Amino acid sequence: MIIDSGLHSFRILGAPEHIKKALVELYGRTDERKFADFQIRLNRNGLRKFLKPQVSIEIEGQQPFNPVPPEKLLPSIEWAMNWCVAAYEHNHLLIHASVVERNNKSIIFPAQSGSGKSTLSTYLALNGWHLFYDEMAVIDLKSQKTIPIFRPSSLKNESINIIAGLKKPINMSDVTVETHKGAIAHVMPHTRKIYQSLSPCKPCAVISISYRQGCNTEIVELDKAVGMSSMLLNAFNYSVIGSSAFDSMVELSNSVRFFEVTYSNMQDLALFLAELVNGSVDG
Repeated sequence: MIIDSGLHSFRILGAPEHIKKALVELYGRTDERKFADFQIRLNRNGLRKFLKPQVSIEIEGQQPFNPVPPEKLLPSIEWAMNWCVAAYEHNHLLIHASVVERNNKSIIFPAQSGSGKSTLSTYLALNGWHLFYDEMAVIDLKSQKTIPIFRPSSLKNESINIIAGLKKPINMSDVTVETHKGAIAHVMPHTRKIYQSLSPCKPCAVISISYRQGCNTEIVELDKAVGMSSMLLNAFNYSVIGSSAFDSMVELSNSVRFFEVTYSNMQDLALFLAELVNGSVDG
């Protein structure tokens, strides 16, 4: 089967029926004749398939992940698609981050473990924003525009209950338990029709977020040099691309505002973010 994420497409070979069904529920169906940028092969592991079934993932002749039981394949396939992009996409600058958009302006949340970026991005996407990508900021080297990617957000552990508790119509996968990251569920916040209406857009802010239970929302604007350093730390392919990546990063840093935010209430933070894209936050 083919997974079409917009900028990239992936051919998934050897997927069991329950995985095909789960992927179709998230992504919809794509013409099998479509060209695929990447091929991901799922292999049952020899005699063990009769005793303790395990599936390995092969990408371009490599096996970057440990084998997993068939019932834990969905998160591994999502991670494999992310791996393909991170390893082979060198035509765009990639930053480990979530990206959301509103009013044709995007906000980049550089990734930090435990920051709650996926929970926040999913919450925003279900409340008037668009999710461009939960795992990476994909940035055009010449225009510094962020590119929308048709991929779900990945929720872990308590975040699953938080989003499910919003009582909104949600396209959420079944929960995969006991992965090496705990419980995992995927949420596709937009239909393909909505995704196809999105266009690349310039970011207006880069925000390093930190979730701290029970705290008031604290917002600090950062110096551009400090902000650029945080992006460099989270860039996947900066050193591979070289000088054009540096030039693009400088242009991007000069055109955005950088913030550090500590929060516990997503609704409060969403109000600040809305003011930011509306140009209502004084600089």
